[in-house]
Amino acid sequence: MERRGWSAGIITHNPEQCLKSLNSGVCSIIVVHDTPEVPASFLLRAQLVDPVGIISPTLVLVDPAHQSEVAVIKDLGQPDLVNNPLNPAEFTDAFEWMLRRWQTGNLRNLIAARRVYIGKDFKKAAQMLTALRSEVDVQHLVTPCVAQLLMKQGQYKQVETYLLQALKAHPRNIGLIANLSELYLRAAMPNTALKVLEAARKNHGNLRPLYPDQIQAHLMLGQIEAAIPLLEALVRENYRSRDAGDFLARCLMTEGYADRLAQTSAALHINETEFKTAWNKLAS
Repeated sequence: MERRGWSAGIITHNPEQCLKSLNSGVCSIIVVHDTPEVPASFLLRAQLVDPVGIISPTLVLVDPAHQSEVAVIKDLGQPDLVNNPLNPAEFTDAFEWMLRRWQTGNLRNLIAARRVYIGKDFKKAAQMLTALRSEVDVQHLVTPCVAQLLMKQGQYKQVETYLLQALKAHPRNIGLIANLSELYLRAAMPNTALKVLEAARKNHGNLRPLYPDQIQAHLMLGQIEAAIPLLEALVRENYRSRDAGDFLARCLMTEGYADRLAQTSAALHINETEFKTAWNKLAS
C-alpha cells in the first residue's frame, strides 16, 4: 500500500472511532480484519447507519470461521471480500480492484457526493444523493444514506416510504432490512421491528449480524426471557462472545437464573462476586 501512496489513517477495534475518522476526512477507505472477537458484520452493521460510512469503499478480510456468512456480509452495504489469511498479492489485487470499481459509474458519483458532504455542504450533498436514489445499482447504498439524514430531522414517515420503495427493487437486501429495523427501533416501534426481523429470518435463516436488533427490540418490550437465547447463541458460537456474555450475565441476574449465571461467569471468566456487588450498587 505504501508503495502505491496509501497509508493507514488509523488502526482501531472501535467501530465508532473508525466511522469518526471517515466523517472527519482522515480516512476515505475501510479495510476490515474479520475475527471471531470483532466480526466484520458488527462494523458493517454500524456502517449501514452512518451517512458517510455507507458510501465509503470497504474491503473485508473474511475469517475462515465466517465463510458461511459471506452472502450476508456482501449484503451489508457493498464491501469487496478477500479470504483471510491471504498473501500480499491477493490483498493488493483485491484492494486495487475495489479502487477501480469505485472510480466508475454511479459509485464514482457517490464518492463525489461523499466528498461534498464531508466538506459540510449538506444541501448540495443531499441533492446529489437524491438524484441517485432511483439508480437501481446504487439504490441499496443511497437509500440508507438519505434515510439517516432524514432521521436526524425526525422525518420517520418519509424514511419508511423510501426504504419500502427500495425493498421493492431489492426485496432480500439485508442492508435495507437492517435500516428498516433501525428506523422502527428509533421510532419506539419494537414490535414492528421484530416483525421485519422475523420475516428476514424466514428468508435468510438465522442472521447473527441482526441479533443485536432483535435483542434490543425484546429488551425495549421488557421481554428479557426472549433476549437470553439470542445472547446465549452469540456466546456459544464465539461471535463477539465477550460483549454478549456481559449482557447475558445481566439478563440472567435480572431473571434470577443463579445456576446459569454461575455457568456463564465460569465460562467467560467473569468475577461473579464483583459483578453482583456492582449490580447491587446500581440497584440501590
